[in-house]
Amino acid sequence: MIAPIESAGQGALWLLVGLPAVVGAALCLAGRRLDRAAVPVALATATAGVGLAVAVAVGRPVISAPFVADTPFGLAVDPLSALVVGTVTTITLLVLVFAAADVTSSRARFFGLMLLFAAAVAVTATATTLPALLLAWEVMGATSYALIGFWWHDDTRVAAGATAFLTTPAPPTWGCTPRPRRRWPAVPGSRSPISPRPARDGAMSSPPGCSSPHSVRQRRCPSPSGCPGPWRGRAR
Repeated sequence: MIAPIESAGQGALWLLVGLPAVVGAALCLAGRRLDRAAVPVALATATAGVGLAVAVAVGRPVISAPFVADTPFGLAVDPLSALVVGTVTTITLLVLVFAAADVTSSRARFFGLMLLFAAAVAVTATATTLPALLLAWEVMGATSYALIGFWWHDDTRVAAGATAFLTTPAPPTWGCTPRPRRRWPAVPGSRSPISPRPARDGAMSSPPGCSSPHSVRQRRCPSPSGCPGPWRGRAR
């Protein structure tokens, strides 16, 4: 009995992220040919998304599929992601209901972009592997740019969209960027820089005879001549 429930929850999670992505991509590619059908199709998809969000919040499924190299495309629903996904799908439905009366031109493009954005947010909230997170985050940044600059005749909106496109992909890459190793400056007369010594409490201590700028109150250099450049001004 447990296996069918788990498989149903996994299917609901796949539909939660896949249905709006497929429908949104189809609307964007079809363009004006589906302007008349865009509103009911998008509203039906968003309504189904709310139901699927409730299903995955109850079932808490975990899914995984081969993606790149040895890293799978993994998604899972925990209490926090269940709350986020439910909130996102509900707000998406409300926004689309409002847009049905407000957006009167290029409806297929607008509603398609909204569904793609909602799918990307759902993947971002449930991703358990880095490739899945980065892929969804990049799609979310691109759709943010397209939605903010939807009225492309307005230069201000296009500029704001470009700002969103450039800043949205930045946060996930911060943790992936290697940071340079900190090294202390060389002591006059030595051939190599002095590496900081580990202190007893795990912190990094200063070179022998000199204190770092952050610990001036604890210790000062005995003489200006015996300290490296950054610490000479700290000597008595």
